[in-house]
Amino acid sequence: MPELPARVTLDELRDRAPVEGWLVGLADEPEHQRQVPVVLAADERGLIVVGAPGSGKSSALETLV
Repeated sequence: MPELPARVTLDELRDRAPVEGWLVGLADEPEHQRQVPVVLAADERGLIVVGAPGSGKSSALETLV
């Protein structure tokens, strides 16, 4: 698989999302040779965002809001 893109739009993710919910991002699963949207379903209980300073934690949360 090619590297994950530096930027992906919500519209691009929506077109590929298998279920309804909050689109979080694009996951790389090299062991399955696929790249799939990460969706937080309405019935799931939470989300944790972890990363070093400047890694995009605040941007990720702002996007979800």
